[in-house]
Amino acid sequence: MIQPPQSTEIQTWNIDRLVFYVRNPPQERRRGGSHVRQHSRVRLQDPVLARSDGEWVDGHLRLKAARKLGITDVPVILCDEWTEAQVKAFRLMVNRSVTWGRVG
Repeated sequence: MIQPPQSTEIQTWNIDRLVFYVRNPPQERRRGGSHVRQHSRVRLQDPVLARSDGEWVDGHLRLKAARKLGITDVPVILCDEWTEAQVKAFRLMVNRSVTWGRVG
């Protein structure tokens, strides 16, 4: 079971400190235009989940939108206590949850 990060302290990191996950699904790598507009409206206030080495766990589209908008600092919550298996399970759940609200 994936537990919430032990500390929900929100830190502010320079966007260049974060490293994109290279195995992100190809369809997510191509997206971005509409998400940039959407994320600019909410001003990217939702934190990115990452590890202290800079590997992001969740928030790829927010980071992509922030880069396109020229934003240099983003909110981050660390989840260093998660195992590799928990990170993988979380990413799978997030990627699958995108389809939950679709009709058809």
